[in-house]
Amino acid sequence: MNSLGIRTLAALLTLTSGCVDAISFLSLGQVFTAAMTGNTVLLGLAVAHAPGLAAMRYVAALGGFIVGAALGAWILRNRTASARRVDAPLSAVLACEWAALLAFLVLATYGRNQIANLDLYLIVALSMAMGLQGTGARRIGIPGVTTVVITSTLLGLVETVVWQWRSWIQRGNTNPEQRSAARASLQSIRTWMTVIVLYGIGALVCGLCVRHFGLQAVCLPIVTVFAVVIASCRSWMRVRSRRNTRVTL
Repeated sequence: MNSLGIRTLAALLTLTSGCVDAISFLSLGQVFTAAMTGNTVLLGLAVAHAPGLAAMRYVAALGGFIVGAALGAWILRNRTASARRVDAPLSAVLACEWAALLAFLVLATYGRNQIANLDLYLIVALSMAMGLQGTGARRIGIPGVTTVVITSTLLGLVETVVWQWRSWIQRGNTNPEQRSAARASLQSIRTWMTVIVLYGIGALVCGLCVRHFGLQAVCLPIVTVFAVVIASCRSWMRVRSRRNTRVTL
């Protein structure tokens, strides 16, 4: 998968995070299932007996995220670290994320009258999906893009703009190395801006879907992650096919 394909994959996963956070915040008691920083703060407020906050929701979110991240790390344990690379272990992690989202849909559809404290199980399912996604995104190799939160992405965007603005203004008076660095910075900025916008778009679209379809709004991230899984599988299968062809020759 080329650089553009990798950036597109990361952008789609960030869109998924925006969707998932919107669903959980609006429908599962104002809890985030991707942005763990917010949950940590809210857990502290809940422990301090802030009105309307239930500590177990945030414990479930943090626990589910940790379990998902641990599962992803276990799947990727023998994978050689490589920037911007999609292979079978990474595809397996993304497939597990898709399965966790699908489990959420099944629970939300059929478990309402059969399972006590269903919301906690739903929170765990979504958080596990995001833990898996976050672990996988760390192996994709795009600096500043974690897909599950945008804080580091926003910091990278602002820092790069501040540090590189003079190089862009004086483009004609810089040496080739500086011009190459400036072009790379512009590419990073475009990527970061894209994922920030898509995170918000995901929240907006799924916020509207929750209003009309409730928890079934998770179908949007399910379809998105399924498309990412298919694309990643096709990518590493093409790479494996080329390697086998070289060995045969």
